[in-house]
Amino acid sequence: MSEQTHRPRLNELLTKARNNVIENTRNVTGWDISEYRPEDLQIIDRLLGERFRDAVRREQRRYESAVFGFGTYLGEVLVRRLGGRWHFPTRFQALIGSLSLDPFKGERYFYVLLDDRRVDVFRAARNAIEKTSGIFSLYDFYENCAHSASETGSTLPK
Repeated sequence: MSEQTHRPRLNELLTKARNNVIENTRNVTGWDISEYRPEDLQIIDRLLGERFRDAVRREQRRYESAVFGFGTYLGEVLVRRLGGRWHFPTRFQALIGSLSLDPFKGERYFYVLLDDRRVDVFRAARNAIEKTSGIFSLYDFYENCAHSASETGSTLPK
């Protein structure tokens, strides 16, 4: 797979993961979070309690999917609302991540950039699941990113 085919596949994975989060959130809460508004992260925060954490921990694959899905959704809110951009791993980095026994190794190469600042959205999603939203809120994480972006004079999209 060349770099030219690698990136569209990653975009496809991101889209699928975001759509799963949107659909599952709608099914569970009745709320539509498809506009990627910062306030939508508060709806996700309400889902990320101890019951959710305990349920996804039972199966490693389910846990990994939850981290990837919520991290992808958070990342897209940062991209659309704060002017961030996705940083994709190279083909070699993706290979290293896929061969690792640590399912989260690849996230070191896959993140969002706000100006030149790296934002580890998958680590944030994992923290929100592990610590539950009572301790680690995705909405608060977003607000901190927005505050940092405004301090650096970054132009924020409307």
